[in-house]
Amino acid sequence: MDRQRLLAAFEVTDAELDVNRRGELTERQRQRVRRAVDEDATFMAGLALVLGVVMYGIGGYLAYDGRVFEVHDAGDVLGIAGIVFGTVLLPTSAIAWAGYTAWIASRARGPLTVRMLEGELETRHIAYKESEIFEIHVAGERYDVSRAAYEVIVSGARHRVFVIPEIRVVIAVEPVGVRGASGYGA
Repeated sequence: MDRQRLLAAFEVTDAELDVNRRGELTERQRQRVRRAVDEDATFMAGLALVLGVVMYGIGGYLAYDGRVFEVHDAGDVLGIAGIVFGTVLLPTSAIAWAGYTAWIASRARGPLTVRMLEGELETRHIAYKESEIFEIHVAGERYDVSRAAYEVIVSGARHRVFVIPEIRVVIAVEPVGVRGASGYGA
């Protein structure tokens, strides 16, 4: 794998890495991070609003109508559990997650620092039914990365990982060691 492909996967240049090594972000990196965090927060706020209005509305209607809590057999208990999950727990979870992403977005507007972790990096791919998570593990910490980054990182090789600890985001990864070693080309 080519070192330049690794840098490209994180949309970072050698000049930006020099700045990151000093524990700082470039203005371009700062804007990119803030934009990504704002997009996540906006999506979650919209989802929470829709789920909250629709599901709390349905739950309120069913409770007002008196049909929610009539228990005649075991099937009714399961139905009530489903209604409670769908009309209370699901939208409440979405609202809580929206609050968390808004908190992350507010932290991204404050001062951000770059921390460098160095060590043997391991990659993990977790597949769910309809989604996938790509992770890296280094120096006892876990971070999510994009598919593009996951596909070019050489697992088991020594790397420097540059993270923003305030919001737990990886901004760059670079291989460490002899040029051409550990699976990376010249």
